[in-house]
Amino acid sequence: MNKLKELLLCSVITLAVVVTFHSVWDWVTIAHYQAALGMSVILSVILKGAISFEKVAAAYLLKQQTLPKLKRGIASYIILVGSKFLAMAVIGATFQQAIMFTGALNGLIAFFAVIFAVLGIESLVPKWQTSDLDEGTTRDAVVLK
Repeated sequence: MNKLKELLLCSVITLAVVVTFHSVWDWVTIAHYQAALGMSVILSVILKGAISFEKVAAAYLLKQQTLPKLKRGIASYIILVGSKFLAMAVIGATFQQAIMFTGALNGLIAFFAVIFAVLGIESLVPKWQTSDLDEGTTRDAVVLK
């Protein structure tokens, strides 16, 4: 359930960022808000999935005998950067002309600006101690601990 809440929050943040970029920057174009909502869900699923997969891969690779940190670094880079290009491809194929990232490097700069803005805002959102909340304590009690 917590992953679902996290995914929902990420989707809302992504939707807000995309709509904001659309309204203030010519390089991000949205034909209709249903496309923006669909794009925010797709982008959130791919980003969260890539982060989860990267954690699993990192744990596995750090147990290796030969060059574990180098393997982990290369794998993390490939997974995290590759997922952005995967997201861009899926969004492009799904929404075609409904969502367009234009400008420098065929829209790559605009797309990465959206992703970095989403990740930056997500880092500002406080993490709740869900294990305490699941035990029946109130949010105020968790903050006071």
